[in-house]
Amino acid sequence: MILENEKPREDNEKEIVIEITPKVLVKILIAAFILGLVMYNALQFFAPKQPELKVENINVKPLKNQTKVNPLKNQVYAKYEINSTICLKKDSKPIIEEWVIVDVRDPNGNIVWVDQLKTDDNGCIHLHFGLKPDALKGKYIIYASCKLAKTSKEFYVSNG
Repeated sequence: MILENEKPREDNEKEIVIEITPKVLVKILIAAFILGLVMYNALQFFAPKQPELKVENINVKPLKNQTKVNPLKNQVYAKYEINSTICLKKDSKPIIEEWVIVDVRDPNGNIVWVDQLKTDDNGCIHLHFGLKPDALKGKYIIYASCKLAKTSKEFYVSNG
């Protein structure tokens, strides 16, 4: 039956039918996936490197004999001294004069320290802060971020 808008098929035209079995379809999908991975890795290889924000060693030093309480000023001095360096580099070159926001979270996820510092001539910021004697023991996390990168690193506070 020929519809009004449909042209009749000429004898020299051939209809091609491709039958795709489930097995062939799986092979096509696997080949497409592998090709996608290869292309992704090739693009990553040629893409410019992103800046890296890295937390260097974190030193947790218990201050046994230096803990003092000043009842007149209602101040408690630190029992734990924390020191670390965070550096921002791209292609092993320091990125200077970049603002970095740092916060430290206790084992419950509460922010116990926050600061915003500008990187020095070496692309680094130097952290130095204390934790009170009643600080929770366990895993703390330093989070650092700037407009170019972000990172985090764990450290542990235990009984001195």
